[in-house]
Amino acid sequence: MVDTSVFISALISSQGASRELLRQCLLLKYQPLMGNALFAEYEQVTSRDEILRLCPLSVEEIEMLLASFMNICEWMHIYYLWRPNLIAGNASIIVTHNTQDFKQAELSFPELSILKPEEMIRLPDEKHERLKELAKRRNISVNKLVEELSTFELW
Repeated sequence: MVDTSVFISALISSQGASRELLRQCLLLKYQPLMGNALFAEYEQVTSRDEILRLCPLSVEEIEMLLASFMNICEWMHIYYLWRPNLIAGNASIIVTHNTQDFKQAELSFPELSILKPEEMIRLPDEKHERLKELAKRRNISVNKLVEELSTFELW
């Protein structure tokens, strides 16, 4: 699931990890998930005056980009209990700039990883798949697995 913070960052900046992640999604490298509530949030946030002032695209171009993005998303029920507590379909990763909000949520979902756009695009495909599989077997998130592996000391 691609959080609205990432989409807005991609709109405002022509460079950076958010724009690259959006580009990779549009090229079908990743399969973003979308639901009605999240779609409504995308529409609401992309039409804010402060966003429109910062964005180099016209309103029509933003609408076209949003429509293109929605077209490649897998639509499903995304259950919001209270943001940032959510269960995102069968998502294994939420990509957001607001990682602290999600990591400090009252509810915990060990199989769900919270990554920043720059972390997501740096993961090589095969490494990411291997990490997802290992994390799934251990019933922990990819974040937790990477955290554990980074503290592992070799003799």
